[in-house]
Amino acid sequence: FTSNAAIACDDMTWEGYDIVVSGASLTVDCAHTFNSLALANSAAVTHTAAQVNGMHTTITQYVAVDSSSAISADGRGFAGTLGPGSGTGTCQSCGGAGGGGYGGSGGSGSGAMGGNTYGSFEEPLNLGSGGGQRYYTEGGVGGGAIRLTVGGRLSVDGLISANGNRV
Repeated sequence: FTSNAAIACDDMTWEGYDIVVSGASLTVDCAHTFNSLALANSAAVTHTAAQVNGMHTTITQYVAVDSSSAISADGRGFAGTLGPGSGTGTCQSCGGAGGGGYGGSGGSGSGAMGGNTYGSFEEPLNLGSGGGQRYYTEGGVGGGAIRLTVGGRLSVDGLISANGNRV
């Protein structure tokens, strides 16, 4: 893939193929199986925002992510104030809203509690919750869900991440 593309949940076209992404973004939703996955030249692989199934990808041979590329679900989880562990803080006078929780409690803001714990910090599989609302500003978006099962070599010189985004 040298231009931006997407592989939807029900798109089985690429099953079993060698996937090469170069200088482009590839959105992969739900469960798929590829022979190999290689990212180069500032390539990115992600999943659709708030896609409840995230990206659960099995690679039978190898994954290679060069130093300029990333498999990232940053900010692809639940939107602000949403999710089972969403942060609190919906009042106009709150100094700061609470952060969204997941495998641990979300951080407290000044005057607002962080979100509840859910899921597993050891084997995270679900979307992260959004942060609480402050004044009229919606909280940050939770991290998405990436699950890679690699049958061979995993070489990451770039980044694999699923962090929430701060507002």
